[in-house]
Amino acid sequence: MQSVRAARKDRLLSKFGVYSYSNDRRMRVAAATNNTIMMRNCLSCGVTPNNCNIQGRTPLHIASSRGYTEIVRLLLEYGADSNLQDCVGNTPLHLAAATGQISVITLLLNAGTDPMCLNHDGDSPVQLVQTKFVQCCSEDEDTMKMKEFQGMLRIYYHMLRYVQERKDAHKKVETLCNFYSRLSLSNTTMENQDDVKELWANLN
Repeated sequence: MQSVRAARKDRLLSKFGVYSYSNDRRMRVAAATNNTIMMRNCLSCGVTPNNCNIQGRTPLHIASSRGYTEIVRLLLEYGADSNLQDCVGNTPLHLAAATGQISVITLLLNAGTDPMCLNHDGDSPVQLVQTKFVQCCSEDEDTMKMKEFQGMLRIYYHMLRYVQERKDAHKKVETLCNFYSRLSLSNTTMENQDDVKELWANLN
């Protein structure tokens, strides 16, 4: 009798989506905490990777914004839609670009995420990367971190390469490529700052 009641309860909970809601939430927690084991379990149980919270953010949005590469890779392998937009129009690529997550950006671009998609503020992922790149360029000699700058340069270059066939970015790509070669040969911050000024003049 007790087992019959339990089975009936399970059917009702499943019917009204309680189990589904619980598993959806568990997947988003896994994405937020970089828990690959929990994420694999959720995906293996058939939980959709495209579930979202009240802000419209999917597990892919959450993991992308935090740079959790393995979680992002898992979600994409199980069919996560990398072009879904949250309540303010951001795709996972917007969030990865805004936080400078190089490896995640690469995965999302390879998955076919649109780098020119506009959010509600009219910004594309390419523009967000460019903004961070400008911030790196504008730092003075004492605070400029060349490792961070080179990382942002690499992201910007990679994204321009990706869109150059869709948009006339060939000249910018060539300029960045030449600059990156010069940067690798330069050892001093002062030399780099002069080169940065010249680079930015050529890009605008």
